[in-house]
Amino acid sequence: MLNSVGKKAALFVLLTFCAVPPVTAGWFDNAVEGAKQRIGTRAVNETAEGTYDAAKDTLLNKEKGGSAKGAKGAKPSQGGSSFKEPERHRPAAGEAGEAIDDEHFIQKDDYFVSKRALEKSSYIYVTLSKMVTEPSARTKGEAEFFKITDGSNVWSKFYYQSAIAQEGDIRLGTQVIAFEGHVNDGVYMAPETKEEARREAWFLAKVTDVSDVYRGYVTVSGNYKIGLNNLRKLLPKTPLPTSQE
Repeated sequence: MLNSVGKKAALFVLLTFCAVPPVTAGWFDNAVEGAKQRIGTRAVNETAEGTYDAAKDTLLNKEKGGSAKGAKGAKPSQGGSSFKEPERHRPAAGEAGEAIDDEHFIQKDDYFVSKRALEKSSYIYVTLSKMVTEPSARTKGEAEFFKITDGSNVWSKFYYQSAIAQEGDIRLGTQVIAFEGHVNDGVYMAPETKEEARREAWFLAKVTDVSDVYRGYVTVSGNYKIGLNNLRKLLPKTPLPTSQE
């Protein structure tokens, strides 16, 4: 809100503009200087910029034959400021610069990579990675991966894409991936932040006991308890392209 001095400053500058045609480039500056001499430098400086914009819009509307009330479609102020901050564009899914995380902070193009298969081991560690070279017959089914944790590259044929497991996915013998970095009362729980999810270890194991689902966890090989919110199912692999010879 303008105080009484500010209102006088704005009125003086606006009246000066309306009374004197802007025939010279410095007409507005002259009006401001005159107002400073009569009302005060600070009051004029605080209001001159806004007054100039309003006066300029009025002049442009008159020159174009438009109404001084505003441009087409503009709504008049309802007793307050009509300014609205411009909407900020959020990139849609798939646009460059944005990666879509799930509830575990895992992205659609993330892979979990290991040096060997689970086979008879109770569990194996898997490393969060990005695929940089696709597998082919020429590479004997191996793909090249960039490891998120340390930035190194590795070739492997033991790699898995995954999704958060739902209740119907949890069965005896099912291979699941779980986060190791967050333990609560002996139960491995889902990551709480993106930083820990993409920095700490994940491991692959088999579900061996589902009798405690009602308690919120299952047991996997190695006798480790995994929270239901910390289970990822393995997605089917894409078949290798047929060699065109």
